[in-house]
Order: sequence, then C-alpha cells, then structure tokens
Amino acid sequence: MNDQIKRARITPQPEGDNKLKNALGLLQLEAEIRQITTVDELEYHMVNASQDQVGYEQAFLVYRIGRRLRIRAASAIVTVERNAPAIVWLEKTLNTAVAEAGPDPLQWVLPKHADPAIDDTTSYPFKGFFWVPFAPHKGRPPGGLLFVRKGPWFDRQKPLARHLVDTYDHALRALTGKRHPGKTRLARKVILATALVALALASILPVPLTALAPATITGRDPAVVAAPLEGVIAEIAVSPNQPVTTGQTLFRFEDTELRNAHQIARQEVAVAEAELAKLRSGSFLDPSVARDIATAEATLAVATARAALAEQRLNRATVTADVDGVAIFGDTRDLVARPVAIGEQIMELVDPARLEVSLNIAISDQAVMAQDAPVRVFLDANPLAPIEAQITRISYRGTLQDDGTLAYDVRAQIAANAPALTLGARGMASISGDTVPLWYAVLRRPLSWLRQTTGF
Repeated sequence: MNDQIKRARITPQPEGDNKLKNALGLLQLEAEIRQITTVDELEYHMVNASQDQVGYEQAFLVYRIGRRLRIRAASAIVTVERNAPAIVWLEKTLNTAVAEAGPDPLQWVLPKHADPAIDDTTSYPFKGFFWVPFAPHKGRPPGGLLFVRKGPWFDRQKPLARHLVDTYDHALRALTGKRHPGKTRLARKVILATALVALALASILPVPLTALAPATITGRDPAVVAAPLEGVIAEIAVSPNQPVTTGQTLFRFEDTELRNAHQIARQEVAVAEAELAKLRSGSFLDPSVARDIATAEATLAVATARAALAEQRLNRATVTADVDGVAIFGDTRDLVARPVAIGEQIMELVDPARLEVSLNIAISDQAVMAQDAPVRVFLDANPLAPIEAQITRISYRGTLQDDGTLAYDVRAQIAANAPALTLGARGMASISGDTVPLWYAVLRRPLSWLRQTTGF
C-alpha cells in the first residue's frame, strides 16, 4: 500500500540546524498526506511513515469502539490480531491510562498503568509510552496514536508528534465525512445487527398466504339456452348483453324444410280423414267394407301424430326466453348460418341481480384455495374500490386456459354491501388462505420451484 503513496520530495538546503530538518521533514509528511485518497492508505501512513520525525520504535492507530479504545493498525504489521496477547495487553494498559488521566495527551513509563500480573508488563521491550488523542468529539476523543520507544520521551519530540496527529486527524475527517472510521464501523455494525434482528423478527410474523388470479363478474346459476333441434341458425333476434323478458324471441332456425314437412304432414292427415269418411259411408251399402275402417282409423292416427310432430318442430324453430335476464353470448356473426346440434349451448340468460365472481386460480396456487376463503376483487374499471367476496365453489380439477396453462375454476359470492357491478367486468383478485410465517410466504414459490426442479 505504501507504494501507492507518491512522496513529494523536498530537498533541504545544506543546514545543520535540527529544527530546520524537523520542519522540512514535517512539510514532506504533510505533502504526502495531501496526496492520500483512501482511508486504508492514510491508516498505513500514520503508523509507518513518521518514525524518523517523531522518533518512535513502534506506533499504534487506535479508534474508540463503543466505550473502549481498540487498536486498528500497528507499525510493520499487516493485520492486527484482535486476540493476540500483546494487543490485548496494550489495549488494557491504554484504556487504564486514559481512564485515570483523562482525554489530554499522556506520557508514561512502564510499569505505570500496566497490570503487573501480566508478563508483557515486564517483557515488553519498549517502556516509554506517549498517547496523543485526536480532537475530542462529544467530550471524548474518537481515537488517536500511541507511540512507544525504549526510553522516556523528550519535551522536544512532543510538539512535533501532536502537530502530526492533528494533521492526520484533519485528513481522516476529510476522507470520512467528519466521522472517524471507528465510529462509522460501529454505526454500521449497529445498523447491520439491528436490521438482522428486525428481519428475523419480521420473518416469523404471521401473515395470510395470498395469491392473485384473474377475475370476471359473471351470473350466478345462469339459465342455459341450448339448441332444441338440429339445424342452421337463420337469425339472432337479440344483441349480446341485451336485457330480455320472458317469451321474447332469442333466435330462429332456418325453417324451410320444417314448414314443408309440416305442410306435407297436414296433407297426409287430410287424405287419411277423407279415406276414413269414404269407408264409413260405404259400410252402410256394403257390410264387407266395415273391416277396412279400423285400418283407415290407424292410418289417420299415424298421420295426425306426424303432423303434430312436424308442427312441434316448426314451433321449436323459434326459440324464446323462459326467464327474464341478460343475454350472454359471443359475436352474432359466429352463430348465424352455423349448423348446430341438439343440446348445443347458444347463449345464457343471467339475472343481473344474482352475480358472482369467476376466478381462474393457477395450479401452483392451490394452497390458498379453501371453502369460504376471503377474496378481494380489484376491477380494472375501479381498482381503488375493492369488492369483498367469499369462495363458494371449487372445481375438482384444472382446466386448460387460453394461454395454455392449467387453472382451477373457482366461484366466489359477492358481499351483500357491494356496489352495483357490471356483468362481464374484469380485474384481479387477491385470495387469502391460511396464516403462515412471513418467511414461508416469501419463499414458498422458490422452494416449490427448487423441489420440482431438483427433487430436494
């Protein structure tokens, strides 16, 4: 990292004055500090670049983390091991000294402020300690630099060390936005821990398992109008979504053949009646003719039945409404001139006062389907006014939809206090199922996909 710091070399004039040399060395350090662009580079520079000017054997960069001072970096050490015995001892000694002496710069010689029961107190090679804190923040310094050397510190070294620490403090605040990294890291840790705890608590909150499905307003128990006979539709007498009344003509079949058949049947009845009358008149003159009367009566009966059937079929050629309602069917052009079979559905008659919601719930959302499950319908025409409903009927198997997917046909009864609705209105419905933990509601689909894909 030190290679990334481009030193601005200042060539001093030949001068034997030590003060001038120290001043020039300090200017050189400050020039280097101004070129630093990252916090990591600055921290490295603090503990490695000022040894000649300050005269220390080893330097430690210290930040206040919570209530205690913690060593962040040290001279000639790439990474500080937090649990190393020497680091633990140094932090304990420094915290004890600062607690006893206060926030000002502090100088002491071992074993002062150190725990005599710890071996490092006697074995540590550097006895002279000099603590220079950063500028206080809210009454306490956010950190500082700890310099150590073999012997005690001289008065001429202290002003230079303090000036250098102030320079580092200013540069550190400039790079971190007025906050020292120690406080920033602590704040990040607190925020992260708080977020994790909040996320863990939120994940166990009970929420209803929900699913979305396309919804359509349809009629409840509509009257199906089917083809009463086999033939070709000649005319549709009503328009789609047109209100109709009982007895009103809905559509007509092509009846040319039916009329001809009816006419022929009537002629056959007339012929049979004439034949029977002739036999009855002749039986008075010729008793042998009486035996043909029974045959003629049977022939008349058959002809009469055929005529009645032909008339009935002719009457069925015109289909009328059995109940009041709204005629529901597709495009009129799709029905006219189209041959239909007996019993084929042509249209439905829906009572506009008896409506329900038709839902197409995907197979993957089967978990939310339950009898009496609550439903909220958001119609495209008015999405800000949801319609409350309740599931009343569920198909036992899925049906193929227009988009090629399988879905269950589910019906829901609309609440009594719902506003007036338009038949055929569409929208989306939210179906609420059983209560589950939030984590399951969020991960249900990914877990289902993983299980179906990997079999895990």
